[in-house]
Amino acid sequence: SFNSVLPLLLLDATDVKDSKTLAAIVQKMLKTLNDKKQDMNDRAISAMALVKLSDSNSVVIQEIVKILRDTTEDINFRWVIISIINQWNYNTSDSKQQSNAIRRRFAPEVVSILKDQTQDASIRIEVAEIVVSLGDRAKPYIPDIARLLQDSSNLAIPGRAALVLSTLGDPAKPYISDMLNILRDETLKNYSYSPQKNAAAALGKLGNAAKPYIPDLLIILKDKKRYVEIRQEIVSTLGKIGTIPDILTILKDKKEDVEVRRIAASALARLGAGSDLLNFIQDKSEDIEVRKRIMIPLEKLGYTGKNFIPNLLTFIQDKQQDIDSRSLAADALLRNLGDATKPYVPTIANLLKDKSQDRAVRGKAARVLINLGDEGKPFIADIMSFIKEKISSPSDWERDFGNNIEFLSNEASANWGDAVKPFIQDIANVLRDKKQNPYVRGPAGYMLISLGDSAKPYIPDMIDFVQDKTHSDRSTDGGRWGVASSLTELGDAIIPFIPNLRTIINDQTEESSFRVGLARSLIDLGDPGKVIIPDMVAIIRDKAQPFEVRSRMSRALGSFGDVAAPYIPDILNLIKTTSYNNGIREAERLRDMFPLSFSSVKLKFEQVLPFVDMAESVKQEPDTSWRLTAYVQSNGSDEIKHLLKWVGKPQPGKVPSQLNHEDGVKTLTLFAKTWEFSQNLPDLRRSLIQPIANVTQMVQWK
Repeated sequence: SFNSVLPLLLLDATDVKDSKTLAAIVQKMLKTLNDKKQDMNDRAISAMALVKLSDSNSVVIQEIVKILRDTTEDINFRWVIISIINQWNYNTSDSKQQSNAIRRRFAPEVVSILKDQTQDASIRIEVAEIVVSLGDRAKPYIPDIARLLQDSSNLAIPGRAALVLSTLGDPAKPYISDMLNILRDETLKNYSYSPQKNAAAALGKLGNAAKPYIPDLLIILKDKKRYVEIRQEIVSTLGKIGTIPDILTILKDKKEDVEVRRIAASALARLGAGSDLLNFIQDKSEDIEVRKRIMIPLEKLGYTGKNFIPNLLTFIQDKQQDIDSRSLAADALLRNLGDATKPYVPTIANLLKDKSQDRAVRGKAARVLINLGDEGKPFIADIMSFIKEKISSPSDWERDFGNNIEFLSNEASANWGDAVKPFIQDIANVLRDKKQNPYVRGPAGYMLISLGDSAKPYIPDMIDFVQDKTHSDRSTDGGRWGVASSLTELGDAIIPFIPNLRTIINDQTEESSFRVGLARSLIDLGDPGKVIIPDMVAIIRDKAQPFEVRSRMSRALGSFGDVAAPYIPDILNLIKTTSYNNGIREAERLRDMFPLSFSSVKLKFEQVLPFVDMAESVKQEPDTSWRLTAYVQSNGSDEIKHLLKWVGKPQPGKVPSQLNHEDGVKTLTLFAKTWEFSQNLPDLRRSLIQPIANVTQMVQWK
C-alpha cells in the first residue's frame, strides 16, 4: 500500500518537525503501528517514520520495543521492525554515524529480548546486531550472542552470530574455535548462504587472533566439492591473515575456480606481491581469460606497486599480449601515479605517439600524461593530435568509447587549464567535423565548456552539434545529451540560444530522457530558463504526448517546488486520468513526490484544494494519502483541517453531527470559499452538496 508512504516522506519536511502537526501525526502512526488489523506494509512504513523520530521521543521507543517483545505478534512483522532499526538504508541522507545512533538508542531496551531464550532465534540474532552497537558496553552480553553459534533452528543463525561477534574484536577471541567448527561441518558445505561463508568472513575480521588457524583454513579450502562462494570467502580471509606463499599457491592452481584465483590475486595485490602477479600475467601458458581477470587487482597495488612500473610498461608495449590485458595493465598504471612514474614519461609519451599501438592503450597513455600535471604538458600537442584522429570502423570507435575519451577531455581541461587554450581552435574543429564520430565530437564539446569564457564564441557550434540528429544516441555519455545538459555552465551566454533548445524539448521524436533532462538544466539556469515552463506544462496537458514523457516532465517540474505550485492541478489531473495501460506505478511515483517537492512551500488555500479533490476521486477506500498530503501542504492550516472533517472521504463516524450557531456560520463560510475555488474540481464540488445540506439542518438559525 502507498497510503502510509506519505507520513514517512513528511518527516523530511524539517519545517514541520517541531509543530503540533507532527505530534498529531505521530499519534496516528502509533495507532497504525499497534493495530494488528492494519495492513502489515502500512504498519511497517509507520515504524520507519517512528524510528527516525526516536531521538526525541522515548514513548516511541517504548511502543516499538513492546511490539518486539510480544510473542503473539506476527514474527515476520517483528523481524521487519528490527531490520528497520538495523538497516537505516531507505533514506540515503542518513550517514553511518546516524544509523549507529539509532541502534544505540534502542540497544538498552532490547537486551532483555536477546537474553530471553524463549524468543525465536531469528529475532534474537537481529537484536544482537542492535546490541553490539554499544561497543565495549556490549561485552556483558557476549555469552548471550555466542549461544547463537550453537543454534540449530535455522542454518543462517550460527554464521550470523559469528559475524556479529567479530565486530567486537578481541572479546570474541574465545569463540574462534566455534567459528572454525562451523566451517568444518560437512553438512553445511553445499549451501551458498550457509553459516560457513559468514564464519569465514568473521575469522578474517578477527585478524591476527585467527592466524594460528591458517593451516585449518587451507585444509578446508582444498575440498573443491565445497560450495565455491564459501571457498572464495576463505581465500578472502587468507588474504587478510595469511602469507604470500599460501595465497600464491592458490593462484597458480590451474584446476582452481577462476573467481577463487581472482580473489587470491586481489589478496596478493593487497600484500604488495606485484612482481608475482606480473610474472603470472606474462605467462602465456595461462588461460587468457584467467589472466585478464587477474589483471584487475593490479590497480590496487597503490604505493607498493611503484617498483613494478618498468614491468608494467614492458607488458603494455608487448603487442604479442592481448589488447584487453594490456589495456587493463594501463589502467593499473593510471591508478598508481606519482613521483615514481615521472622518470618514465618519455616511454609513456612514445606509447601515445605510436599509431601502430591500439587506440585503447594510447588513450590510457594520454590520460597518464595528463594526470601527471606539469610533466605531461610538453605533450599537449600530441594528445590533441590523438583526439583529432578519425575513427572509422565500428570496432575502433567502440573501443575508443570504452576508453572513455570524455574523461580524457575533462582531465586535460581540469589539470592544465590555460595550457589547453592555445588548442581551443583544434578542439572546436573536432566538434564541427561531422565526419568525426559523435563519441569524439561530444567530449570536444565538454572540453570547450570546461574552458569557461573562452568557449563562448563556440556556443553556436555546440548548438549545431546538439541539434544534429544524424547521429542521435540514447546514451548520456559522449553525445548530444551530455553537451546539451552542460551548456548551462556557460551562464547567460546561452540565453540567446534557449529557443533552439526549446525546439528539442518539444520534439516528440527525441528521446524522452533527453527532453526532460534538458528542461531540468534550463530551469537550473534561473529566471531566463523559466521560459521553458509553459512548454513543460503544455506537454503535461497534451494527451497526444507519450505518458512516460508527461510523467517525467511532471516530476521534473515538481522538483522545483514553488515554481511548479501553480501547475499542481495539471499534475494531479495526469494522475487522476492514469489508466493501468499507461502505468499505474508511474502515477504512484508522481503522487508520492508531493511531500518532498513542496515540503518547503506553504501553498495557498485554493492550491491545496486539488489534493482534497483527489481524496474524493480515488476509488480505493479508505485512502488517507491525499488527505494527509492536503494537510501537510497547507502546513496544518485550520481551514484545511476543518474542511477535511467534512470532505475528502472522512472516516465514517468522524463527521460532526452537532454544531452550535457560531461553528455553523464558520463552516458554511468555509464551504462557500471552497465552492468558489472548486469550479474545475468536480469531485470536490459534488462532495460539498451533502455537507452543506447537513450543516443547514443541524444548526438553529436566528
